[in-house]
Amino acid sequence: MLNWRQILDQHGIEYRDERHNLYTHCPFCGDADQGMHMGVSTRNRGWGCWRNNAHRGKNEAKLLSALLSISFHQAEQIITQSGGRLISDESLASKLKGLLMTDDVLESEQNTLEFPEEIKPLTDKYGLRMFKRYLLERGYTTLEVVELYERYQLHYALHNTYRYRIVIPIFTKEHGLTTWTGRSIVPKAEPRYLSLTADHERSGGGPRAIKSIKDCLFQEASLSGGNALIVCEGPFDAMRLDFYGKELGVSATCLFSKTVSVTQVDRLAELGNNYKHKFLMLDPDAVLDQFSLWNKLSPLGFKITNTPTPYEDPAEMPRLEVLEFCKRKLTH
Repeated sequence: MLNWRQILDQHGIEYRDERHNLYTHCPFCGDADQGMHMGVSTRNRGWGCWRNNAHRGKNEAKLLSALLSISFHQAEQIITQSGGRLISDESLASKLKGLLMTDDVLESEQNTLEFPEEIKPLTDKYGLRMFKRYLLERGYTTLEVVELYERYQLHYALHNTYRYRIVIPIFTKEHGLTTWTGRSIVPKAEPRYLSLTADHERSGGGPRAIKSIKDCLFQEASLSGGNALIVCEGPFDAMRLDFYGKELGVSATCLFSKTVSVTQVDRLAELGNNYKHKFLMLDPDAVLDQFSLWNKLSPLGFKITNTPTPYEDPAEMPRLEVLEFCKRKLTH
């Protein structure tokens, strides 16, 4: 267990001491926290923000990394190597230098990402028949499939981790290619989606995401504004609505799950300002999740909308149904 009093003192972080809890500025809220809303237990009972319930946990490394502006992996290693005890600023700098080898290496690893050789562009010229057939079976025409490749820069793999998966790249304005997720074309394959990890150890020496996919939004670098923004659960749902809705000024993105992270909320708050209407649209089997998400997104102006019957998810909706759905939402 870390000695949080000494850490805050040593790094000049202002706090209020109230017996078994310390209160300081919440590093996750940033400028939105004008007080000391982050409470830290001195009895190893975790930490939490009174402003935002999402900003809480028991992992000391997560809070340490945010307070000292270092990566989670660095904070975790520092805590492990110090036996959970406080280390001096000098020792901290020394450990960081040893962990990172050189600043140049760290910068390179954190800010660039490329596809490995086995993941190839799914273009009309080089795309394989099985992947084209999969998209045709999902209701796209031959010409639309070609446009899908180009618009969303789809890739594919036949070997290794992402074999028989359509790989969907995630680009951000800060880093370009930031991570990716692969959707299996094999029926009933588990998991359906497999995303690149940002964790150094889990990557096994292979490519590592610059940011976790739960810190990103589908095609967020292209969400520049329009009539409406629809937030979905998965990338194929968002791709369908975005592809056909573009002619009506409708964009779609996804959360890559039925939950929303603090980072995703922040990004939606920023990007949502560019749209006249904002909707949250999950699959019919995710009703309970809708209310949890709506709790977090309604302050940003998002409204809940349902997938029209008889479709099980937005990815099943034909082009005309997508257009009619978007027209109804834009006029109400």
